[in-house]
Amino acid sequence: MEGLVHTPLVSIMPSSSAAAAATAAPARQRGRPRTTEAEEARKAKRAEAQRRRRALDWEYRAKEAEAKRQKRAEDPEYRAMEAVAKRQYRAEHPECRAADNEAKRQKRNEDAQLRAREAEMRRLQRQSDPEMRAREAEIKRLKRSEDSELRAREAEMRRLQRQSDPELRAREAEVKRLKRSEDAELRAREAELRRLQRQSDPEMRAREAEVKRLRRRAEAEQRARERLGQHDITVEGLQRIDASNVPWQDDKFLQPALPDD
Repeated sequence: MEGLVHTPLVSIMPSSSAAAAATAAPARQRGRPRTTEAEEARKAKRAEAQRRRRALDWEYRAKEAEAKRQKRAEDPEYRAMEAVAKRQYRAEHPECRAADNEAKRQKRNEDAQLRAREAEMRRLQRQSDPEMRAREAEIKRLKRSEDSELRAREAEMRRLQRQSDPELRAREAEVKRLKRSEDAELRAREAELRRLQRQSDPEMRAREAEVKRLRRRAEAEQRARERLGQHDITVEGLQRIDASNVPWQDDKFLQPALPDD
């Protein structure tokens, strides 16, 4: 018949599932492919090569360090990740902590500017953090109470500073005076301490007696000048007076003059 197209039967018959599976392309694997042992070996070999190159080539080490430094400066998350990794490694390895502390100590001893920067940083932190000040004071107090050599060194250091710095002596004296005026127990403790020291130290007794004698004499001289000034005696005439002839030890002379009835 005209107009009919004869199609072969093979082209219109459905193929079996086995034949379709054999002729179809393999399914694409989704996600990241698994790392094979060969890839692991290649990675390990590459890391070992980089390690050897880093150990032998200082320029390569410098370039790597500069790249890390730039990345650390630009990426706060990278800095935080590095800090966490270092902290965890130090927590797990006491020998690493000891080596780091020793390296910092040596660097601090050799670098005066570093010591000054660290001291300034601690000072600012101490100013802004009262809890830090309290913790440090408690640590120092405990350490001082357990270490007599430390107490002696600190006392000697303070003594030398006090000798060379009159302003420091004045400040300490003012602080002690204010504290003594506000604290009766402190005054009592200091008086008891001086009494015990006076008992066991004859030189201290002699020094205190000499200081009292000089102070008493200066007060008597001042009163004598005031009395002589009432009689219109000039300064030149007062300088010609022999102080050895004045009855300093006379109780009547030391008493203030009574007004005439």
